Amino acid sequence: MSDTLQQRQRDILLLIAHFMRRVSGKTKFQKLAFLLQREGKTQAFAAAFTFEAYYYGPYSDELNQTLAQLVGEGLINPNPYVFVTEGKSQLTSSFFLSDTGNEEVRQILIRLPKEVVWSIQSFIEPLRFEPLSRILEYVYRKYPEMAKNANGR
Repeated sequence: MSDTLQQRQRDILLLIAHFMRRVSGKTKFQKLAFLLQREGKTQAFAAAFTFEAYYYGPYSDELNQTLAQLVGEGLINPNPYVFVTEGKSQLTSSFFLSDTGNEEVRQILIRLPKEVVWSIQSFIEPLRFEPLSRILEYVYRKYPEMAKNANGR
């Protein structure tokens, strides 16, 4: 399969889901992909998605569309749940790979150079247990231009 932009977008989301085991919410997916593109040590995914400043910092409509496509294809499963923040209930989903998604990741791991896989893994895995609030705080501080619409910033 050729290395198209769409394939790179699919690969990055599937690899994030793989190395995270479970991603709690679309916002966390957005921030992880943003940080991987900006700070990851691989050029292979440096420009996979276009991000703009939005309500919770960097946002990519392309990423949302690709995630919806992967869910629609049954490669990533959403697990809806309700959480309460500042006294308000909100519905969100955590995302994890399906069996078919795991098989797709096995093919990606074979196809991509080992150093690219290692670079992504070494960047993503340390963030597995970081709460979204800490990731957002880091993004707002390090990339203030992407936080101009975040919580009145």
